[in-house]
Formats: sequence, C-alpha cells, structure tokens
Amino acid sequence: NLAITLERAGRTAEAIDAYRAALEVAPEDISATQGIAMATVRAGKDDPALGRWLDRIALVGESETWREWARARAAQRGLRLHAAADRARAHRSARTTAPWTAP
Repeated sequence: NLAITLERAGRTAEAIDAYRAALEVAPEDISATQGIAMATVRAGKDDPALGRWLDRIALVGESETWREWARARAAQRGLRLHAAADRARAHRSARTTAPWTAP
C-alpha cells in the first residue's frame, strides 16, 4: 500500500493524499479510512472530514481496538459521534455479555 509506505518513510502529508485518493476510488474501504484518520491525528492536522472518519471507524472499524481508538480520539476533540456508533457498540456488548436465549 503506497500510503503505508509513505507514512513509514515519514512522508505523512503524501500518505494522507494517497489515503484520500484511495477513498475517492473506494469510499467504503475501512482500512483506508482508518489509515487516513490515524495519519491525520499523528500529524496533528485538523481536517474537516476527521469527525466523519472517526464516526465510521467507531461504527465499523476492523476491530474493537480500532472502534475504541476512534471513540477516544473523538472524545479528545470534543466531537460527538453519530448515535449509530453508540447503538452498534451497545449491540456488540449485549451479544458478548449475555447469551441469547429463547423464550
């Protein structure tokens, strides 16, 4: 992945551009969304799309670690994530903490 290679080389601005280009081609690509959000946060940049990216990651991130990361970054910035992310987290929690039983 070009964006990852650029970021590892310390070329963060170019990496962000590469992630942005990837998202133009495949807007639902959660890996690219996670990458651009992480690179933007690491670079200390203020991008108007960051809230949207964090919201998406909090909702459908590749792992619970990513989902928690997105919620924490949003909280640090005073961003309110979409209520769907809260519902999805509650649903996942209910699935893992209480087994479903038939009436």
